[in-house]
Amino acid sequence: MAGVGGMRIIKRRLKVAQSTQQITKAMQLIAASKLRRAEPQMRRALSYYEGLIEVLGAAVSADYDRNLVLASARDSGDILVLLMSGDRGLCGAYNDAVVRKGIEAAEGSKRFIVIGLRGRDKLSRAGITPGPGDFHEANRLTILAVKRLSESIVERFLQDTSIRTVRLVYTHYYSALSHDPVIEDLLPVRLPAPSGPEPLSEPDTEALITGILPAIVEARIYSAVMMSVAAEHSARRMTMSSATDNAQDMIDNLRRMYNRERQTAITSEIIDIVGGAEIVGG
Repeated sequence: MAGVGGMRIIKRRLKVAQSTQQITKAMQLIAASKLRRAEPQMRRALSYYEGLIEVLGAAVSADYDRNLVLASARDSGDILVLLMSGDRGLCGAYNDAVVRKGIEAAEGSKRFIVIGLRGRDKLSRAGITPGPGDFHEANRLTILAVKRLSESIVERFLQDTSIRTVRLVYTHYYSALSHDPVIEDLLPVRLPAPSGPEPLSEPDTEALITGILPAIVEARIYSAVMMSVAAEHSARRMTMSSATDNAQDMIDNLRRMYNRERQTAITSEIIDIVGGAEIVGG
């Protein structure tokens, strides 16, 4: 009966592996469900942002005064990074990758606005701590919170001439199987070159452009938030899918080990029975 103890250990490990697989499978299904809900929201946010860009493109086709602070490049100053990460783990390299991209975008600057608990914690290990009011939990970032965040960033850029550019770092969602962290310049806003006659607009063209630039910043931040959310759900779904497959491989291996131990125990019992019969018969 030497294999009985080993069989008990294998059965315990098998039970743990099966319980783990149930958890990872459930998390995979939850992430897939959240991703299905996040994708339409992301597309609507992108559509709104792209619509504003089209309006801006039509407006700058006119002959207007280009001396716009939100669209004027600055020759010197620091980089302010708006970094978007998640609050939770179990999503593979999602948070690590976007934080590395954020540090790359900063080019040595330590001025960060951080969305997401994981991003804040990982930056702190690199010696970077967001200032007061410069951290936001991703799960609590409502549309109203994004609007306030956008307004504060625009106001800071207008008042603080030591900021050369504001860079947006987030995870770009391409499909359910593809996403990568990217760097984009948020401020100053890049204007397209004039390409045609002045359009008919009310109010005048310059007032229109001045009014639409803050809206474009807000729409870009919100669309990036929605992309990041979709990418995080996608990353978690893939990670949990891989974990479920690994758990299944472990279950299969443990079952084979259990069957071998069981066969060994049965064989040992048969040998003992046969040996005992021969002794009695002798």
